Amino acid sequence: MEDNGNKPRGVILILLALALTALIIYGAISLCLSEELVTWGYKDPIVSTTNIRGTIYDRNGRILAIQAPDYGFTVIAEKDKIQQISSFLSDYSDYDAIEIASLLERGETFIPLSSSISNPQKDMINLRIKEESLSGFIEFSEKETRHYPYDIASSILGYASTPTKGSGGIEEMFNDSLKAMGEIGKTTVHGSSITLTLDSEIQAILEEVKREMEIDEDIAIISNKGFIVAYDGKVDEEILNNLVRFITPPSSITTERALTLPSRMLDGISVGSYYLWSDSPQILDLVDRIEKVMKNSGKI
Repeated sequence: MEDNGNKPRGVILILLALALTALIIYGAISLCLSEELVTWGYKDPIVSTTNIRGTIYDRNGRILAIQAPDYGFTVIAEKDKIQQISSFLSDYSDYDAIEIASLLERGETFIPLSSSISNPQKDMINLRIKEESLSGFIEFSEKETRHYPYDIASSILGYASTPTKGSGGIEEMFNDSLKAMGEIGKTTVHGSSITLTLDSEIQAILEEVKREMEIDEDIAIISNKGFIVAYDGKVDEEILNNLVRFITPPSSITTERALTLPSRMLDGISVGSYYLWSDSPQILDLVDRIEKVMKNSGKI
């Protein structure tokens, strides 16, 4: 029998023809669907591009952490321009020229303004940028930053390096609540706000007295209802859980959390309408000092 060497080649050609036909049909269907979608007014969905991290408040509504813009300059610094740019920016920043040069050499691209400026001032600065041939190297911009208005409770609050990432303290432990989740149809989304049991004034008093007396031990000031209104010491999950009183999602109902005071803090010494707990050997002197400061501040 004669061997037909062309048979495999014929099969391959048939398969290629079938594949080409399938592609042509698929293309025609896709084109029809695309034309129909255009007719229906189809648009790509809007997905959130601005995420606003939730604000952290003390028990009296004072802001302890908030996301807000910093205004300043975006800088593209070529090596031969760093000295000139640094000198220019030092006139409008809290940093001096040497500090700015160091930041730029390390790759920093944003230098904040020392204070807010008016539109006429902005126009004058833009004119100076042009006159000094710095156009393209310096321009006004804003950068969303986490701000902590009071210099207190840093170990409790932690820090948020971005709107979606917290490091340490409340910022990390309650990150899923604070960060904003992207949504289709919204350009800006907000995270949940959190209200702590802390009283920022009493917290400041506690930290100040503790520094003055050089005490290292953990200290808590507790209300007569069993809420921690001030704490300075080692922070763990139990402490953080007992400092978050309310979580309020955007446009939603506030959730009040059930708090259980750590058992070690159930016994304390009265300080006016509060009581103080600590394992410090200087506990009596500490109570006396805090009571005096709180009376002078009108807290008791």
